[in-house]
This record gives sequence, C-alpha cells and structure tokens, in this order.
Amino acid sequence: MSMRKMQAEIVTVGNELLNGRTENTNVSFLSRELQNIGFSVTNHTTVADRASDIVQSLMTAVNRSNVIVYTGGLGPTDDDLTKETVAKALGMTLKDDAETLERIRVFFESRGREMKDNNRKQALVPEGAEILENDNGTAPGIFIRKDEQTIILLPGPPHEMEPMFLDKAVPKLKDLSGQKIFSRTLGVSGIGESELEVRIKDYLYGDDPHAALYAKEGEVEICVTSFGDTDEEAEEKGTALISKLKNELGDLVFTENGDTIAEATVKKLIEKKQTVAVAESCTGGMIAQMITDIAGSSAVFEYGLTSYGDWVKNASLGVDNSLLKRYTAISSAVAAEMARGARKNGRASYGIGVTGIAGPGVGTYLDKEVGLVYIAVCDRKKTVVREFRFGDKRNRDNIRRLSAKSAFDMLRLFMDGRTIEGGTEFTNRVIADLERKDNPKSIAGLFVKKAVSIIVAGSIAAVAGYYGIRTVQAMSDRLTYDKLESEYFSLIGSEEERAEAFSRLSEKNNDFCGMICNDTGDIKSVVVEGREDDYYSGRDFYRGTNRLGCSAVTAGLPLSRIPVNLSIGSSGTGKDVLFSHLSDYRSIDYARKNSVLTFYGKDFTANYRVIAAFLLDSREGLDEVFYRSDLSNENDYLEYVLNLKMRSFYDVNYAITESERFITLYAPSDDWDGSVLVVCGVLIDTETDSKAVFSENSAVLYPASWYKARGIENSINVTAEKDRWYEWVISNSTPVEDNNAEEQVIDTDG
Repeated sequence: MSMRKMQAEIVTVGNELLNGRTENTNVSFLSRELQNIGFSVTNHTTVADRASDIVQSLMTAVNRSNVIVYTGGLGPTDDDLTKETVAKALGMTLKDDAETLERIRVFFESRGREMKDNNRKQALVPEGAEILENDNGTAPGIFIRKDEQTIILLPGPPHEMEPMFLDKAVPKLKDLSGQKIFSRTLGVSGIGESELEVRIKDYLYGDDPHAALYAKEGEVEICVTSFGDTDEEAEEKGTALISKLKNELGDLVFTENGDTIAEATVKKLIEKKQTVAVAESCTGGMIAQMITDIAGSSAVFEYGLTSYGDWVKNASLGVDNSLLKRYTAISSAVAAEMARGARKNGRASYGIGVTGIAGPGVGTYLDKEVGLVYIAVCDRKKTVVREFRFGDKRNRDNIRRLSAKSAFDMLRLFMDGRTIEGGTEFTNRVIADLERKDNPKSIAGLFVKKAVSIIVAGSIAAVAGYYGIRTVQAMSDRLTYDKLESEYFSLIGSEEERAEAFSRLSEKNNDFCGMICNDTGDIKSVVVEGREDDYYSGRDFYRGTNRLGCSAVTAGLPLSRIPVNLSIGSSGTGKDVLFSHLSDYRSIDYARKNSVLTFYGKDFTANYRVIAAFLLDSREGLDEVFYRSDLSNENDYLEYVLNLKMRSFYDVNYAITESERFITLYAPSDDWDGSVLVVCGVLIDTETDSKAVFSENSAVLYPASWYKARGIENSINVTAEKDRWYEWVISNSTPVEDNNAEEQVIDTDG
C-alpha cells in the first residue's frame, strides 16, 4: 500500500482528558507529525481509563485505519490499562522484559529513589512487539505490527511521548511503505490562513508533492510532503514546491524547518552575531521568556525590562515625561523610546519596545481599546513602529502572545532590511509619532527646547505660594514700595545711572536682580531672585513683612545674560498690588498699547513682545503642559505654544521659532479661588521688530472652573481647535540645530 494513502488514527486515554483537567496537547502534536511524514489523520478519539472503552476504540480503529497511535495508560497504577487491554484484544501474551526492568531500576536509582513493586508492571511487554525505549521516564513505548495494522502505544506525559515518537517511532513508520519521504514545514507570519489559502491555492492539496495549511496563533504552517523511491527523488519534489511557495510569499516565510517565530529570530541573531534588548509593558516579560527558552540565546540576549509603571519607563529607559503626558504610555512615541532606551541600556544591536492594552479593561485609557498595541524595533540609526489592533474580543493571554510573536516578526524583517508592512520608519532623531507622522519632530530639538520655557512650571509652581494674598493691603505696605520708585526707576536711565542704581539696590538686598515694566509704566516693579520656600510671597524688597510681597524670578536664573526663559511671579492682580495692571491684559486694546514688556537687568536690557494672556486654574492642576519645569523636548515646546494659542484672549501675528527666548508674568487673579492670570512675551529687537497685529480669539479655551463659575458648558470643540492651532504651530516653528544637545540625546554608541 502506498504510504501517501495510509490513514492514521489517534486514541488518547485518560479520565483527566475527558473531564478537562488536563489539556490534550498530544492530539495536536501527533496529528502534525503524522501529517509531516505522509499520513492522513482521519480520526481522534478520547476514552476513559476503562478496559471496555479501550477495547471498543481498538475494534473501531482497526476497521478503518492503517496506523493507530495510543497515548496514556502505560503507568504503574491499577487504572493504567492500555497495554494490558490492547494485548489481550489482539491475543498477545505479556512477558517480562529483563532489559526494560533493569532500565527502570536504574532510572530510580540514579535519582536516589527506590523502585516500587508496582513499577515492575511497566516492564511487561506483549510478545512479538518492539520496545520503544523511554529516555525521559519509566514507561516504555510499544510498537506492534499485526496483520495490516500498526499499533503504537506511547506514554501520556508530553515530555516523554514527544521525543519517543520522533526518535523511536517515526523512523519505523517511514519504513512501512518502502518509499522515501521528504517533509518540511514552512512558517508564515503576517497573513491570515484564509488570505494565504487564496494566494497559494494552486500549490495546495496536491497528491505528490502535497502541501497543507495549519493555522496557529499568530502564524500559519505550510506542511510540504513528497515521496520517492530514493531520498534524492523525494527531496527534489519537495524542494521544488517549497521554492515556488517562497517565491510567491517572499518575506512572509520565516522558516522552512518548523521553527517557531521566536526560534527563527534568535537563530538569525546568532547567525549575524548580533544582539537584542527588550523593554516590555503589556507583554509582561513574555518576549524575554520566549527568547531565553531557546538554547543558545545567551549569546544574543543582552537586556530585558518589564516596565509597567510610567516612572520606570522614565527612570530606567529614558522615556521623557513629556511624551508620557502628551501621548500617554499607550502610544507609538513611547514604544519607540522604550526600544531605543532598551537598546542603549543593553548596548545591543537592536531594541524592541512593546506597550499596549491586553485587557480585560482599559484602565484609565478611556479613549483607547483593548487589543491596541504599539511595537517598535530599532537599531543605531532608525526606528520602525507599527500599530496593532488585535481586537477587544480576545483574551488577555492571547493578546500578549500575539504581541510577542509580532515583535519577533518585526525584528527578523528589520534585521534583513525588509519592509515591515504597516510599519512607519523614523530616524532616531525624531519622535516616532504615528498620530502626526506627516510632521516628524526632531529629538535633537528636545534638548534645544529644554531651553525654551522653564517659564511654565516655574510660573505655576510659584503661584501656589502667592494666590492667597488679595486686594486689601495696609497703607504702610504701599508706601514702602512708593518709596522705592525714586530709586529703581532710575534703572531706565543711562548705563551709568543703571549701574549706580543696581549697586545701591543690591546693597539693600543682595537678591535684587532687575526691574520689569510695560510701555505705559502701569507695571513697574523691582524683581528679586526667588527662593524655593516662597520667601518673598509675604515680604517686601527690604525683607520686611508686607502683604504686597515682591516680584520674584522663579525661572531663568542666573541673570548674567539674557536667559532662555524668564519667569516672574507676583502676589496678585487686585487693586494696589504690584501686578495690579496685569489683569488689564485681558483687554485687546490694553495689550495693543502695552505690547512690549521691558526687563532691566544689571548686564542687559531685554524687550519682549506680548503674544498671549490667559487664565489657568492652579487648584485643578491647570493643564499639565503648564506644570512642566521646562520644555525638555520638541513635544514640550509644541504643546506649550499650542496651548498658549488655544487659551489666549487674543491672537498675535507673531511667528514663534524654536530659538525664541520667552518671558512670563503671572499672578493669582480674582476670577475664582485658585485662578491664575498669565501674560507671555517673546524676545524682540525693537529696532527691527514690526508692530504686532492683535486680533480677537473667537474660541478661547478656559479652565473648567471658569465654565462652572458661570453655570455654562464648554462648547468648544477642543480636538478641532487643537488640530487648527497645531498646523499653525508647525508652519510657524522653525527648528534650530544644536549639535551639543543632539549628542546628549542620540548617544547611539550606548
């Protein structure tokens, strides 16, 4: 009978399989391996540990199958009945096999254990049967040839059964027909079974050679089998079909020898003598485990980190907090930075970063869905990120495994310089932002703009110490500052007068650093260097108790030259306080008349064009962008300017570049408890700067408390406004190269 026509049947024995306490993995393994050597598996049967059931299964099988494979029931206990029952049904006598008994005794002795009497049962062998030695346990397998049937009895534990079948049974099965068999298993990833079948239908299900599809989780196997009178003939047929399949499928094929996607990828790393480092979130270390499960992986696996918490991503991988705040941890940008951080930490050739939502819930990510996963792979020069949507109906483990396998698939393609379908490539100098991939933002700019506005968090952090001081001030407090005017106003004079005034005022307070005023002089105030303990929130210039406090620099120090950011806070905007006229900047007319703020320092004079005025809410936390201690990267910079434009009472036709230097004046307002009024300006050259054109902002975005205080709802489409201003920011922001900052970020040599 031709091997290609032989039918095989699998019978698994065990109560534990029927009641679901043990997963029946033996069936899938045997089915696949039998198919690989040319058998057609026609039936699976599972029976209980009862002699009558085993006999019935055997009588049924011999009438329809050439090969019957049993697993289970070969143990030493009374309910292990398979061998005895099958032998009796076939009329075969059991006899003691001395070699088998000795092997069982040595097995126990080598483990420091005593062989029990009931283990002798396992040395009983049907007369005329061949013994399949068990290298991993005590129960030998049995190979019986009876008439036209072949019956194989294998132990139930997979770690014993699988190697016994492959090493001992398969060679005997291949000899049954006298024909030579060639078999290979192609692994395919990145395409579903149904689509794959349509694509290669002309090559499937032939007689000789034969190819069949077997779907697995996240991949598909193509089993190719061919026959011949010689090994060479069988191999020639099979390899010819494999070549056609590989030509058709190209990069979708990751192996042709049955390797898993993880094994194929690790082997490729070993072949190339390259290494990998991994940073995982939703996969929870699964990728690292799959790598280390493979023998020889220590040669290629350098670093693995499970980084669930955002603080771990920041502290251990260098993912900037601004990215986590703007994009959230479930984003392409963060996945890319995780991969880059892992590669750098592990000093590896490649990095992998995975972040997503495995479910069952979405947690705090209400705008995202279960099954959303971002995977990034990188080397020293570039990063490729892909978004996966595995679906919210899958369970947690399934999503994690699919994510891990997808990461391996991306890496093996990346190593070969192949296209990753659905992936987007970024250089390591830009943020991997799939959401705005048409406007990549420079990572080099991250540190250039770390310069751009310490104004923000410094501004708001200081407000907490100031906003409780309000409008009623003692007359003596006011007179204290009136007395100063004759001294500090001379700062506006010549350089000689300014030097003299600085010297005089510095003698009275060594924290003195300058004066701030606007066009009309409504705002004119001495400025001191602020202290972390809000020392000046309740003290005047002379350090005496004073409800007016003193205007203090909270960011941009030291003032030996014009700072990138200059942030000055005062105690309030109410009547008679130092920044009482700051609230007047709500009016577009007032802003037009007082569009320039001037800071007089010891070593410089700086003029700033007012570009925005807006309200924030310190009690509600404000917008997170205004809490940052600096604009540490390009995203911070863009987010800052974007929010500034959305929130301002008016718009100013001033193109803001990333090289700008800013000033921020801020103070508590009287709008509601916790409100803060902020006025921002950008450094200008008064001789070349053209007069600014102010226009009303028709869609001002106020803090939530503003709407609540008025009993109205926010009718602004925040998303639309954000997109509108985003395009403005991009088109009006010119990147500035900063090689030193770039080196700090890139550091590609680890």
